[in-house]
Amino acid sequence: MELKSIYEEKRKQAMFRAKCRWIENGEHPTRYFFNLEKSNYNKKTISELRLPYDSITCNETVILEQIKDYYRNLYTSDLAFSETAYDKFTENVESPKPSEDVQGTLEGPLTYEECKKITETFQNDKAPGEDGFTVAFYTYFLIF
Repeated sequence: MELKSIYEEKRKQAMFRAKCRWIENGEHPTRYFFNLEKSNYNKKTISELRLPYDSITCNETVILEQIKDYYRNLYTSDLAFSETAYDKFTENVESPKPSEDVQGTLEGPLTYEECKKITETFQNDKAPGEDGFTVAFYTYFLIF
């Protein structure tokens, strides 16, 4: 009974990982599902990696180390931060400043007309921000 429950659990895991939506309840584990799971696993796994000096490795530990080193080097800077270097880098940067008239329109409460005008520029069924609310949500509440 315990062995049967272990096989049942493995079957469920294999079906889930194989992403087969059309499996009927109660179907027994088959070689097909395990092969499909293995195929999906192999597609996601780096099994070989070309190392510096054109050597190739299949060793999983070496592959993981190389990936770790690659990203460590990618996101590591040789430059140390200093305010003088930053000031020198930004000394010729010109950022345009809005005129007095434009500055006055940028500050203050949002008007109904501004909100309505901006929602008309959005694509339907798209969320313009990170909150996930679509344009339909905003336009619905602009009406009321």
